[in-house]
Amino acid sequence: MNELILAYGLGVVSVSVLILMRVVLRSDKKVTELEQVIENSMRDHQTSLQDVYRQIETVERKVAYQNQELDRKIDSRIDKLDFRITDQLNYIKSKSAQDY
Repeated sequence: MNELILAYGLGVVSVSVLILMRVVLRSDKKVTELEQVIENSMRDHQTSLQDVYRQIETVERKVAYQNQELDRKIDSRIDKLDFRITDQLNYIKSKSAQDY
């Protein structure tokens, strides 16, 4: 009788161990799949971030170039205005000197 109970107990334990092994192996497979998904997702995000940084750098270069162009135009306008004011002042001085 004891042998029958022992055999039954060992059978239950062995079935339980087999079920647990199957659950562990399936879990390991799922974990491996999820790790791959996470790695792919991280790679995609890194690529996206690199693209965003490249776009930001491109925009920064364009803005810097536009600022330089604007500075050149402003300097040119200021030089023209200075020339006209100086020319007008010289004209007024020469006109005033002629009137005396």
